[in-house]
Amino acid sequence: MADGNLARQNDELEALASIYGLDFHTESAEHRTYSVEVDEAGLSSLLQVTMPPDYPAEAPPTYCLSAPWLKGLCRLELCGYLEELFLENTGESIVYLWVERIRQFMVEFGAAEVEELPEEKVSATLKTPTEPTEETDPCPEIISGEIITDRKSHFQPHLAVVRSQAQVG
Repeated sequence: MADGNLARQNDELEALASIYGLDFHTESAEHRTYSVEVDEAGLSSLLQVTMPPDYPAEAPPTYCLSAPWLKGLCRLELCGYLEELFLENTGESIVYLWVERIRQFMVEFGAAEVEELPEEKVSATLKTPTEPTEETDPCPEIISGEIITDRKSHFQPHLAVVRSQAQVG
């Protein structure tokens, strides 16, 4: 069965390389570790998978999802979707389905973040200006840049404009 799994893995890798092009990377051919960069809705993610010898017939690939914008319950929700997809497709090649589910989640997440405030809330906010003081300075907005990949390392810059000492600390 190992030869059958290996052949199916090679077919899947060939398909992933042709579908994702430069976004598909071989991290370690010896360990059968690969990654796919997913950029959608202004967000970036990196899905890294390692294919064990008994994948896809009996076991899923192990995965590591790098998505700095994804925190807490949202991360757990997405991981739950990926595990559910495997259970629904046991014995089948799953990496393409995982990548597309991550892309769909990013679109949904981006749409939820962009939802506009109701006009009453906007008006109320505009009518009550306040002067920030040293004690009440809000935390600065943190801006995350695109993920940069150099060999096997992935880097993501984070920047913030700080206007007072109180915002640092």
